[in-house]
Amino acid sequence: DSNGGTEPDIIRLLDGIVEDWCRRAGVLPENSVICLSEGRSFRYDLFPEYKAHRIDKPRPPFLVDCHEYLRKTYRAKSVDGLEADDVMGIIATNGKVKAPIVITIDKDLLGVPGWNCNPDKQIVQEISQTSAEWSFHLQWLVGDTSDGYPGLPGIGPKKAQAILEGPPSEITQRVLKAYAAKGQPPEFALQQARLARILTVDLWDSVARKPVLWSPTPF
Repeated sequence: DSNGGTEPDIIRLLDGIVEDWCRRAGVLPENSVICLSEGRSFRYDLFPEYKAHRIDKPRPPFLVDCHEYLRKTYRAKSVDGLEADDVMGIIATNGKVKAPIVITIDKDLLGVPGWNCNPDKQIVQEISQTSAEWSFHLQWLVGDTSDGYPGLPGIGPKKAQAILEGPPSEITQRVLKAYAAKGQPPEFALQQARLARILTVDLWDSVARKPVLWSPTPF
């Protein structure tokens, strides 16, 4: 890379990150699952412009080698068509892991209920179902520039928080009304929600091996 790093340097860095992040979360590396992205995300089929701004950016050096090393050295999990966030969300909610904790610096995982550790901020917290829904609806409104989907145009975090105020049971309807007030059709609102929603066990068809696209009830 630009700093003159070599593959052994990267491998040592990987081991250090895994050990440090696990330590901050209070778990052992051998008891952890490294979740990786694999293949073409299903979100491209929902929104062709998804992450389009990254197309011309070169992939990090040794990325393939790093994935191979993680698979060989640790317990690693990936599913074709899913991003690592989705794999974490499914594993954290499928009831098969005792006392699961998601270790990530990605704010998107705040939309998944359960224990969450952000090692950079040194925060370990339990995300309630209500809090997870609030985080998802916030992301639905503001979009994500790093992933290239807009959310509701003209709505930033402050305006979004004002829209979300009120009874938790009515939060989805408030967001849908906000989209309608901006002249956006229901189809666009639903598309943006599905881009923002991290998969959990109820949004994953384990038999067909494909996502169950999120929809409000009723929509």
